Amino acid sequence: MKLFSAVALTLFLSTVTFGQTKGDLVTLKVPLNYLEKDGIRAFGQPPGLPIFAGAVFPTGEKLNINGHSDWDTCCFPYLGQFQIDKVSKKKEKNTEYTEVEMSDPTLVIKLRFMPPTIDIAQTFKRVAASGNSDSPEMQSYLERLYDAMGKQFFKGSLVNLEDNKKRTLLRFVHRTAKSTRISDETYKGNQYMVVDLGSDGTVYNDLKLNQPGRIATILNERLLNTLKAFAEPVKDVSELQGLKLEMEIPHKSFLETYATPRIDKLELYAPVDLIRKFANADITNQQFIDGCTVIVNTNRLQVSLAQSSQ
Repeated sequence: MKLFSAVALTLFLSTVTFGQTKGDLVTLKVPLNYLEKDGIRAFGQPPGLPIFAGAVFPTGEKLNINGHSDWDTCCFPYLGQFQIDKVSKKKEKNTEYTEVEMSDPTLVIKLRFMPPTIDIAQTFKRVAASGNSDSPEMQSYLERLYDAMGKQFFKGSLVNLEDNKKRTLLRFVHRTAKSTRISDETYKGNQYMVVDLGSDGTVYNDLKLNQPGRIATILNERLLNTLKAFAEPVKDVSELQGLKLEMEIPHKSFLETYATPRIDKLELYAPVDLIRKFANADITNQQFIDGCTVIVNTNRLQVSLAQSSQ
């Protein structure tokens, strides 16, 4: 009887209070960097996925996630399509909340709607959109987000940039470069758009690749294509002098099975004029990288692309 009651409660929450059902597909509006790591999923298919969790509750007109109310204006959302796995009522430290658990092939998200949240269905619509990232609902949300972020980011010589050019740049940074956040930086007198690419998804084996080899592999397999694609959105933006990419690269000796990976911090400055030449095939890959500034852990590095694992 207790088992039946628990199942009935979950079904009631999912169909009446929540407005979504198990198996529904949604796209998350919340940036991953505003969620906290919450362990590894032991059960479910596939098992072993990392769990990210967020406590959601209103503070006035704003929606607060893990203590932050600026999540919907300063960073890009993760565009993975999630399947709703379950919706359940939980109690912890005398606080009752509704937990929505969802997953994609790489991770699990648990959103915990805390008191005084009353209308779970309407609150959920503020943090997730039905369907995939190309749905009209999500596209409308992204356009509003890009406009809000544009007002914060485009300053100085970029403040009067046309709105459509701002959206084009932000759309590229988000969807093509798959960035988590942007900022700006003046480097040696030139203005750069700074694109944070977060952490690379691979942990590199120190026994096979040294630091220059890891950097060459990252450039060959991911960053060169991103940099080449940047030529299109900046072709009519004379106010921007360059693109800076930032990335964390995990690595360790695979003989140290349980060791925590160490991190290389990569910073790459690419002048816009050089990007255009590279995109037009006027220079080789190596000539392009030689003309960029590559810094790893605050030290400038000369990179031979032939050192990669390819």
